[in-house]
Amino acid sequence: MESLGSQSTQNQSELGEDSMLTSGSTRQFKFASILVGAIALSVALWTWLQWSNRTRTDTGISRNPIWTLETSSAPAGQAFVRVQNTSFWNRQPSGILTSNSHVAARIAPVTLRVHSQDQVSVPGLLTVAPESIVHAERGRAEVVSGFVRATGPVRVAMASGDRFIRENESVLIHSSQTAAGSTTEIVPEIEPRVGTIHDLQTTGFINFSWPKALASTNATLEFARDPAFNQVLFSHPASGAPQATVDFSDRSPGAWFVRLVELEKAVAFTALNVVESEMPDQLRRMGRRWFAWRSRGLSTMHRLELSGDESFQKIDQSFQTRNREFDLTLAQAGNFFARVVSVSISGRELTSRPVQLEIQDKSEILRAGLELNDPNLKMSARGWKIVLSRSEE
Repeated sequence: MESLGSQSTQNQSELGEDSMLTSGSTRQFKFASILVGAIALSVALWTWLQWSNRTRTDTGISRNPIWTLETSSAPAGQAFVRVQNTSFWNRQPSGILTSNSHVAARIAPVTLRVHSQDQVSVPGLLTVAPESIVHAERGRAEVVSGFVRATGPVRVAMASGDRFIRENESVLIHSSQTAAGSTTEIVPEIEPRVGTIHDLQTTGFINFSWPKALASTNATLEFARDPAFNQVLFSHPASGAPQATVDFSDRSPGAWFVRLVELEKAVAFTALNVVESEMPDQLRRMGRRWFAWRSRGLSTMHRLELSGDESFQKIDQSFQTRNREFDLTLAQAGNFFARVVSVSISGRELTSRPVQLEIQDKSEILRAGLELNDPNLKMSARGWKIVLSRSEE
């Protein structure tokens, strides 16, 4: 009996020890789990903080962004585009660009925008100065020659590597050919900034200014018609205050390039387009369907206005177009006085003298075109064109 009792007591003691061991293991497991969870949470929090405070080198630029081109409707304001692996340039109006394209501005500046695919982020902006070329590929731009002002977010290629221009940051990039090769650098900018349009009809004087840090008693403004300044046409003293007023009333319209020179070294640049707006003229009808006019200024928009009285106290119909011709089938029939209002690239509105215009009904205009139809003749908007097949040559 005593042996049975002692055995029972020993068994209870062993069970107690096992229970204590099990309880201790459970507590250790819970502690280890909590410790691992805390470490994982700390790592996740640290990673999130690093991500949120990261240097945003690609903010607003997706892997496959969209480049768009914006130009003036005037011939001088159009851009020329050369697609990769081609050797010819095509004149291209505003619209979406093919990926990996070279864009050249001629007389007037053109604008490039790079949009992210989500269309939510602020687009990057490139203002291409006249006589300048930029290479747009994916989210990256390279200034091939001339001047380009870049406003972020956009990535640009520099001699030392790619440089990311942050949102709302704006820099002027100058690319030139030297004896040592091609040089691309960020340079100080003179006001008016690159892309400015100055209308001589408003004033013949242009005010230039530059950073105070560049003010010098030995400075001169030099003016040329090419971005390389191969021939300086005239200069103007720029000593003392960081500003100067230059008389352009006797200068020819077109692209002008300006640099601030101190001790024979160029320290700041700009490029602007000088225009002399003229009101649209030579309003004429071409056949029954088309109405056209001439506008020699850099116009962004034209407005055709039709009125029953020559004073245009009341405008009966009004149409906007970027072209210099209008399809009369879009207007209501009747006898009107017509005038064209051209909005210049500087923002001025220039109005033509009115002319009398009789507009037929749309069905009558189209019927007249069908009656003149012939298999060997085609009527275009500007006249007649004879089409011959090879068998008739």
